[in-house]
Amino acid sequence: MKGRFSIVGARMMLGAFLTPDTVVAPTELYLALCGKLPTDGDGGSTLLEPDVAAGYARPAVPIGQQWWQSSGYGTFWNAVEIVFPPAQDIWQRTRAFALTTAPTSGEIVAMGESSLGNVPAGYQMVIARGGLQVVLRGSPL
Repeated sequence: MKGRFSIVGARMMLGAFLTPDTVVAPTELYLALCGKLPTDGDGGSTLLEPDVAAGYARPAVPIGQQWWQSSGYGTFWNAVEIVFPPAQDIWQRTRAFALTTAPTSGEIVAMGESSLGNVPAGYQMVIARGGLQVVLRGSPL
């Protein structure tokens, strides 16, 4: 899964660099599976996600060098597995993803497309190390 920083994410990064005294950075993010690619105008509470009654929940994705690695060329990827809870029923809305600042709402920091498809009941989704990539600069996805 490869995506880009949203306008909110870019604003947070620029603020941390240019005005660090005014920015409160999140200590962790949350990975949302989405039925469609979010836009910069979307928020974490408007995402089309699988039903919580089916066992779906956004897993926490900590922030820090032990959790993220850089290519040195403008791309960051997860350095550890990201584990979702087991699906109690089928999760049908997994065509895109968003990194949000909260487990059920929040702001969207990054987003991108995914080819995960449906997650069947009884399956536990695990995003392998390097399976989630976020482009920092204007590189093509």
